[in-house]
Amino acid sequence: NVVKNARTGPVPTTYEELNSRGLYLDNTGRMIEGLKLWRAAAAIAGQVPELVSTQTSLLAQGALDRALAENCTVALEMVSEVRNLPKGPVASFNAGMAAALCGDQTYAQKVIVRLQESYPRNTDVTQYYLPELDAAADLGVNEPAKALPILMEIRAHEQISLTPYLRGSAHLAVGQMPLAIGDFQIVLAHRG
Repeated sequence: NVVKNARTGPVPTTYEELNSRGLYLDNTGRMIEGLKLWRAAAAIAGQVPELVSTQTSLLAQGALDRALAENCTVALEMVSEVRNLPKGPVASFNAGMAAALCGDQTYAQKVIVRLQESYPRNTDVTQYYLPELDAAADLGVNEPAKALPILMEIRAHEQISLTPYLRGSAHLAVGQMPLAIGDFQIVLAHRG
């Protein structure tokens, strides 16, 4: 399913490949290229009614990547694009997290309520997504002291969550540098 391009090499042709390519571009700092890819892939998926959740997933991931890179203008634009589209738990979390990190506490709280109502028995949602969103919403409105107790309780699965990054950001914001360094070292030790 990969087409060769003489100039750039393999061109992703599946949504999984497009998602991986978008993550690669964002993670290597090629944010403009990544943004173009996220939007183009989402536009293609949006043309097929059965793939609207794929469209939402691609835009939500792009929004989260931009929020983490502190490009909140673009992140919030992308969140706005997915607000009224159907979302599963991962896309909901990604869009909500992007909004929370960029100070849109209202939307983050709406996502929390929607996730609680839609996925009350989903372990990832109840144990990780909800507390991380709640803490990120506090961080996004510059209330790190409120976020810290939440983040201190959810230490399991730190290697696969945003918890160490969020906790490090909160420790940094309240002036606890040694703790922030430890949290950020967890992030740096994780591949990917």
